[in-house]
Amino acid sequence: MKENFDIGHFFKQLFFVIVGVSLLMVGLVALVTLIGVIIAIPLFAKGTKMIVASSNKIE
Repeated sequence: MKENFDIGHFFKQLFFVIVGVSLLMVGLVALVTLIGVIIAIPLFAKGTKMIVASSNKIE
């Protein structure tokens, strides 16, 4: 029995797979960005305190 190859069905499945992988990548980038922001906020606060403290010593 010979199977028929439907190019339209193939491209539809390929499109959904590409959209799914793209959404996963966007989610991964968003997660890494969120983690970076969470890590950076305390570092910025600490750096600001150090800069203010060093400028007060100079004056």
